[in-house]
Amino acid sequence: MTQEEIYALIGKALKGEASEEELHRLNSWKNSHDHNTDIYSEVAKLWEKYRSMMEADLTFDAEYAWQAIENEIDQVHTRKPGWLSLSVMKVAASISILTLIGAFIYQQFNNPDLIELEGMVGEVRSIVLEDGSKIWLNRNSQLLYPGNFGPDTRVVHLRGEGYFEISPDADRPFIIQSKYGNQIKVVGTSFNYQTHPDSSIVSVVEGVVQMESDSKSLLIEAGEKGVVKQNVLTKSAFSNPNLLSWKTGMLTFENASLKSIIHDLKRHYGAEIQLEVPSENCTFTSSFNNESLENVLDEITLVLNLEWSIDNDKSYLLQGNGCN
Repeated sequence: MTQEEIYALIGKALKGEASEEELHRLNSWKNSHDHNTDIYSEVAKLWEKYRSMMEADLTFDAEYAWQAIENEIDQVHTRKPGWLSLSVMKVAASISILTLIGAFIYQQFNNPDLIELEGMVGEVRSIVLEDGSKIWLNRNSQLLYPGNFGPDTRVVHLRGEGYFEISPDADRPFIIQSKYGNQIKVVGTSFNYQTHPDSSIVSVVEGVVQMESDSKSLLIEAGEKGVVKQNVLTKSAFSNPNLLSWKTGMLTFENASLKSIIHDLKRHYGAEIQLEVPSENCTFTSSFNNESLENVLDEITLVLNLEWSIDNDKSYLLQGNGCN
């Protein structure tokens, strides 16, 4: 197995997500050499130690913690290749490294000085930080921030999606660290930031944002969207009028295709919506201000001669032959 496969198996096992076949593969690797057993044992001890600490403070997130461990191991491996070799000295070094990783996790993601803001189901939260920066947090998202920033930087941690209006301070860059290992750095600007397990997306409304992943960085300017996926940074223009609909409550469609409309409705309402129509490319024009999804679907289906229904799992279905 490759190092990446080993990381993935250990992570799934510790999070209780490994299948029987995956556990068998992991056990075979562990039992193939005492060195492998030592590595797994040290990671497991570290995991249990800091899980207990974080659960005591009611802030533990298994995916969050494991991603932090994995990212830090990857960085260490880049600086010191071959840490899975059979060298006893490197075994000891890796154990020391894991101890440092534990301190990193506890300090960054369970710091008692950090305050938690969480967006619940169907709820958008907002806050003004001590430096005057304004943040809107989307539903099912989490922000960790200090009551007072330090003299050199302003650092917060984001899981999910938020909109940021950052107060200018050239002497203290504002840094947003993603739960999944990436970060962006700004001085004073406005932007939307989405973090996902496999990618992060920043859409800049005003100013410039520096997007970072590992040792790489990319400047994203107003009107541009920056994406990091698998440590690859790219940028392009963005023009979706509904980018901030979750914050404003406004939805606008101007000759929009049904396919793009359903995409925006899914994101806006957090709902599962399926299409069963002859064509997804027919167009629709209208706008909505804080309307319920049911009211929006009523108007869409009326105009396009379709029907909608909902099942017991709260999944919506649009169907019919009117959209040709």
